[in-house]
Amino acid sequence: QAGTTSGIPPVVYSEPLESLPPLLDFQETVRDRIVEALSESSTAYVIMPTGSGKTRVSVEAVIGFLNTNNFPIDRVLWIADRTELCEQGVDSFLRILPHRQNKRVQITRFWSGNTIDLDIDSDGNRFIPGITVTSTQQLRNRIDSGDPIGQYLLDNSRVIIIDEVHRNLDFNQLLIDRLNRNNPNCGIIGLTATPSRRLRYETGKLVRLFDNPITPMEDNTVDIDLIRSSLESRKILAKQVDISVTELGLKQSPGATPVTKIREGVEMIRKFIDTGSKSILVFTESVEQSRRITSSLVMQGIAAYHLDSQTPPGDRRKIIEDYKSGDLRVLLNYDILTTGFDAPLTDTVIILRESDDYDQPLIQQMIGRGLRGPRFGGTEECKVFMRRN
Repeated sequence: QAGTTSGIPPVVYSEPLESLPPLLDFQETVRDRIVEALSESSTAYVIMPTGSGKTRVSVEAVIGFLNTNNFPIDRVLWIADRTELCEQGVDSFLRILPHRQNKRVQITRFWSGNTIDLDIDSDGNRFIPGITVTSTQQLRNRIDSGDPIGQYLLDNSRVIIIDEVHRNLDFNQLLIDRLNRNNPNCGIIGLTATPSRRLRYETGKLVRLFDNPITPMEDNTVDIDLIRSSLESRKILAKQVDISVTELGLKQSPGATPVTKIREGVEMIRKFIDTGSKSILVFTESVEQSRRITSSLVMQGIAAYHLDSQTPPGDRRKIIEDYKSGDLRVLLNYDILTTGFDAPLTDTVIILRESDDYDQPLIQQMIGRGLRGPRFGGTEECKVFMRRN
């Protein structure tokens, strides 16, 4: 019989539980330190290089803290600066929760204008059930407009995680000041891979906001270069190999026109392909440059695609999956994949935005996209090229 009169499908299929590799020892150290900070309702910030599992560790810590204290999995607010980072937070909770919790947990995507429902606890307080992932922009708009949703999110949360906490420092200070006044028992954890800011006063502000650093090192050092070097030696991060124009056997025209830069960009990508690069991520200096280089590569038979902020979310997901699977050899973008993007097999990062400052946080974020090491399914090394001024 094909079906039943009740309308209930006669056949259902179980879904396999995605395997979850154990945390490495340095990740366990960070997780335990976060749990300790949350137990003390303190304000702390986590410093972990891009590629070392910062999001996974933070999600594990939040769930571990709630489970250890017999709290339900709710009143958790995760704040991120971009859609990709918000989605990364949701995906991490969805992947990890089935291994750590035997009950269903509500996860709300509260960005891009989405609405949210409130619940009421036994004391009559309104709160957001489960886990809420929101964008900085959405939260800021709600607070600025006097929307009570923003108030409930901040005043009734038990745990708040601020991803990429080095961004939006003025707004983050307002949030923390408000939480200290209205919700002092809330634990607040900031996450960053680039704690040192270009402007010294910004670095000082970050340290003042989060005076309790948490790092993977035994001595809790905050020196990001030492942390990165230690993780490289353990194959957790890929070794960064900087490549110059001279080493490529190419020339870079000083003061080049946009047309010349496009031609030189195509030549450079072709050169990396000819020398063995399999998975190339390119950051361009404009949308137009990205589109035109992509068109030229495709016309030459190279599997390449372009992304920018106007690419529809559904198309964006498909393009990224094709790149991760190897169907796309080159993925070009403008100002969209600097954070929240995980493609471990990336073996080459090309930065066509002119700069002489490797330590600039945005540049470090771009480079970090290719630094997943073998122990995380990545590469032994990642070639990096940056166009110089």
